[in-house]
Amino acid sequence: MGMKIILIWTAFILLAGLVGTVAAGDLPQAPGTLVALTDGDDLVGRHWPAIDGDHVVWTWYDREDRTGIALRTLSTGEEVNFSRRFRANNNPRVSGDFLVRIDDSERERDPPGRREDVYLYNISSGETTCISSETAGPRSLAISGDYVVWEDLRDRQGDIYLYQISTGEERAVCTDWASQSGPDVSGDRIVWTDRRCENDDVYLYTITTGEERALTSAPTDESGPSISGDRVVWVSSSGEVRFHNLTTGGTCVLANSSATKSGPSISGDLVVWTEYVFRESDVPDADTHLFDLATGEEMIVHPFGSHSMSDDPISGNRIVWEEGNSVMLFTYERDGTPPPAPTTESPASLAALMAALALVFAARRQG
Repeated sequence: MGMKIILIWTAFILLAGLVGTVAAGDLPQAPGTLVALTDGDDLVGRHWPAIDGDHVVWTWYDREDRTGIALRTLSTGEEVNFSRRFRANNNPRVSGDFLVRIDDSERERDPPGRREDVYLYNISSGETTCISSETAGPRSLAISGDYVVWEDLRDRQGDIYLYQISTGEERAVCTDWASQSGPDVSGDRIVWTDRRCENDDVYLYTITTGEERALTSAPTDESGPSISGDRVVWVSSSGEVRFHNLTTGGTCVLANSSATKSGPSISGDLVVWTEYVFRESDVPDADTHLFDLATGEEMIVHPFGSHSMSDDPISGNRIVWEEGNSVMLFTYERDGTPPPAPTTESPASLAALMAALALVFAARRQG
């Protein structure tokens, strides 16, 4: 009986690998609509588009080396531009009624000098507030509800800092001797990439309890986490996009093709990431992939592109990215139809199928 169980499980694993191999070779196009939020005007470029609900935000550059922040309300089409200056306006993020950005400021310092700070903008009131204290090179902003988090270099290495909007309090979340980077926040949970064990791992911090714990401890690098509620995704150095449920403790692989992947981001049931594929030139194409957790289907959103996504490109069923001089918006429309049947088979797939069937027959003989 024990040998029979082992054979059946081995066959199951082979068949699961077979399904992934076939699907990766012939992914369907994600159903939805694609529109350009901006046209080809005289701006040099638009970068770091991010979205939350009805708001999209990005940084723009003009031909006079000025930069600014654009905030678009999707339901009305209204666009507000502010912070026009000859300085940096980087990494804008939006959540609800608040927008945060990194800005090269001139406020008084000891010792004096110009460094970057984190600024909070109230969309309703138009009020702007500096929320970082004597930081040196803040990076990787994230915002969710009442909390803003970022990677901070004030101690010459990456640390994770938190600002609570309602109280005006800034505090350190993690200042371990190793580097911490790329934080994300959802509700009262923060995730980031941590190198305290000499390779990249994903860590979780709960704001209300102060509890910190590692979500990964694999010998491979696990990095670039994104969180939505009790769901976390990240990418491994082995090329896998991985999903972890904080409530159940379960972890699974969403995608495992050989292509280099970056930027997995999650919002509710939807996970989006970029895969870099070499096709007909030495420059890889950037393909945007979407995984629907509700249907278990992986799809292509935008193939053959030279586009780029920020760390916060998805909210609900909407995805944004920069392409050329434009900001693009894709609205995913789940049609409820089942995924199409695979149409191609590779030699590896056939070999896996034959091996799995052989194990099934062997298990039957064991019975």
